[in-house]
Amino acid sequence: MGKTKKPSPNNSNNNKNNNTKPKQQPKAGKKKPSASKGRGVCFYLAIVLAVVLVFLAVVVQRSHLVSELTKTPIQHGIEQCSLEGVAEGVIGAEDVQIIHPYAFISSDNRTQYWDANSGLSVTQMVPNAAASGALFLYSFKDNSVTKLKLVGHNHQDFHPHGIYVAQQDAQAETYEIYVINHRRDRDVVDIFSVDARAQTATLLHSVSNELFPSINDIVAVPRKNNGGKIGFYVSNWYRYAPSSLLGTLETLLALPFTTLVYCEVSSTEQSNTVATKNATCKVVAERQQMANGVSLSPDSKYVYLANVMALNVKVFERTSDNSLKYIGAIDVGTRCDNINVDASGDIYLGCHPRALAWLKHTQDPTKHIAPSQVLRVSNLAASLAKGHVNDVKISETLFDNGVLLGGSSAADHYEGTTLVGAVFTPGFLVCKNLQGGATRHIC
Repeated sequence: MGKTKKPSPNNSNNNKNNNTKPKQQPKAGKKKPSASKGRGVCFYLAIVLAVVLVFLAVVVQRSHLVSELTKTPIQHGIEQCSLEGVAEGVIGAEDVQIIHPYAFISSDNRTQYWDANSGLSVTQMVPNAAASGALFLYSFKDNSVTKLKLVGHNHQDFHPHGIYVAQQDAQAETYEIYVINHRRDRDVVDIFSVDARAQTATLLHSVSNELFPSINDIVAVPRKNNGGKIGFYVSNWYRYAPSSLLGTLETLLALPFTTLVYCEVSSTEQSNTVATKNATCKVVAERQQMANGVSLSPDSKYVYLANVMALNVKVFERTSDNSLKYIGAIDVGTRCDNINVDASGDIYLGCHPRALAWLKHTQDPTKHIAPSQVLRVSNLAASLAKGHVNDVKISETLFDNGVLLGGSSAADHYEGTTLVGAVFTPGFLVCKNLQGGATRHIC
């Protein structure tokens, strides 16, 4: 028998015997959308949105800078001030606080010991281990300036920044001082017991926490108002290293990346900076624009926080667990650093009124001066009694073009005397009976 003939591929009957239907070509205009294409559109939209936001931020910042450049500030109050502490070695008096009959001063030669080009975070800008800052005591009794002797401080680094002082025994003239210390290994809060008569500061505690990326200023809650516990608020003024790209953008665009943190420390054991112990901390205010100076109202009911890049002071109400409830913002119209509060509840601010001049000053304070400005915020207690900050008054009590003291960072006041400190320049100002310039209401 012969072989059976196979059907030809061209045989028209082949399709009838084949159960597999031929694939149909998709109709034009009915293509399935690509997921990757959708993601790409979203990505480009996000880029455009980011560019727009950056542009708006730059416009806002530029408007402030243009306003600063077009203003012609009138120097006043400086004729009532004297420069003190230079002969005694005070330099970079970044923070000052008065508890009569003394004023406490944080001092560090940042131009010599801080390497702004190191690429490290601001908390690590200390290349010289032999260098050290100091705490000074100014006496209203005889106008003397004395360097406090540190007792029990065994760490090689002491670079104080913001401080807070609490009175322990008025008759014995003893105090407790909380100090932001920028060590090379980490930022810490050093707590000292100060004997003003013996001119000593004895270390009680040295504490740190992972929520201390770049701490700047500190205020302690009185133990009588805190169940006997050691508690304090500390501000972080940077999230990223200032010399990094992100740190630069954080500053130039006034990005809300910084925080205010509340911490508690066990008071049962004494330690030193070699055996740094951890504090128990929590973030109580997020999304701040370069959080800086922090202080408490006289009754410890309210917390004040300077937002340098927002040109305002935020006001919060303390809760029973030391969390914060936002009340409002005081628009000061300038870049303010540290905050002090006098017995009446008025706020005193050391400020940087010209950003570009301040930037040049930080690069080389010996070649570029920056103006100093002191603001007083009054009627705050009366306004807060109404539940808001709308009735405060702001007056400029001092404006120096920077020749006597450049780059003011702190001011405090007691019965007609105002002390002013600065970040880089030698000495500090003692001013008598500053009356203030123009006063304006915040509405």
